[in-house]
Amino acid sequence: MIARTLRKLSDKWFHPNRDEQEKIINRLTEFKDLSAVAVQLGDKVAYRNLQVEMNQLFMQYLVTVFFDGLRFLLPHIIMLAILSTYVQTIQLSFIIPGLGGEIGILVWYPVVAILAHVTYKRLKKRLSITTGGRLQQQ
Repeated sequence: MIARTLRKLSDKWFHPNRDEQEKIINRLTEFKDLSAVAVQLGDKVAYRNLQVEMNQLFMQYLVTVFFDGLRFLLPHIIMLAILSTYVQTIQLSFIIPGLGGEIGILVWYPVVAILAHVTYKRLKKRLSITTGGRLQQQ
């Protein structure tokens, strides 16, 4: 129950425009079907008008996806800003060719974030959350 609520909250935070995106995609599909009919009928004016509408809707779709992406990246940007004030580099006990004996935050933070994301996705595939809130193996 708590996990489901947290999932809904995170989904609303990271994808606030998901419903609007689905509506736009459905409209684009309708326009695509209507364009095919216009081509079959040989109606060039209707086809051109439908293509203009599709382009405008597609641009609207790209804008909503862009702003969803910004919301996804915002916590990482804030985390990088906070971490960079305290830790600029990590000293290594060995030397990496091309990098030397230290790694900056702009290198190690994305690597750690990607590894955490991959690990989360793998665990999510292996475990499913039931309605009772307990984890079961798939």
